[in-house]
Amino acid sequence: MMFIFRFFFYFVLSFLILAFPVKDKQVFHYIYKHAAPLTKSAYQFGEQSFDSLFIQVSGILKKSYQNSSPEDIYQEEALSFSASAASELEESSDSYTPEEKEALKRILQDHNL
Repeated sequence: MMFIFRFFFYFVLSFLILAFPVKDKQVFHYIYKHAAPLTKSAYQFGEQSFDSLFIQVSGILKKSYQNSSPEDIYQEEALSFSASAASELEESSDSYTPEEKEALKRILQDHNL
């Protein structure tokens, strides 16, 4: 609570000091006239830094997105599924009739599995 009171007190005090008129202008205007070039250069530096950082991060994100295309993942899953399906078909050959085996093989071949 004391922090809030002190902050408010110093804010009002600095506002009053900067609002004093000196030669028909407030003190703030004199400070601003001398600080404006410095603040402009600081702002431009920050903007350039942010732009270059944004370009670097977007490039990294594009590379990581291109390296993880869903088609590749789907093909890998399909290949692993087809290997397991073929081995399962061979393992359970006693429970299928020859016609069923041929039908299953055609289905796997039709879907490139």
